[in-house]
Amino acid sequence: MEWLFLVSGIVMIIYSLFEKYRNINKNNSFNISSEKKNEQVIKKNDLVKLDKHLEQLNFLLLNSKEEINRELFEIKNQINADRKIKNDFSSMLKQEYKKTETVDRLPEKYYKVIKLQEKGKKSEEISRELRLGIRETDLLLKMQQRKADINVKQ
Repeated sequence: MEWLFLVSGIVMIIYSLFEKYRNINKNNSFNISSEKKNEQVIKKNDLVKLDKHLEQLNFLLLNSKEEINRELFEIKNQINADRKIKNDFSSMLKQEYKKTETVDRLPEKYYKVIKLQEKGKKSEEISRELRLGIRETDLLLKMQQRKADINVKQ
């Protein structure tokens, strides 16, 4: 019978140790799960903050994209305006060139002045023959001489 008391005492000690161990594990598991919950809450808060930050960045990007599109539109309009100005300027130059071509075409009597001078006649003779003023004839001859000098230089 002593053995029985001894064995039952040992069983009781082992059982009480087992129960103590089980309670410690329950407390630890509770603490671990609460720690995990705290970590999850922290991670969730971090994710919420990150999501808000990403939304702000997305908003900034969309605004930047709209601003860039507006600037591109303005640049395209400026380029088109510049092209129009260039085309207008080109057509104006062409018109002016045509005007200068018509200015270079002298009336027939002025050509006659030049031809008579080439034949060796003096300005007084040319003015009498063509019924032009002496100053007018001299002016035409000087202009012709300058034009000839310019052509020689080129």
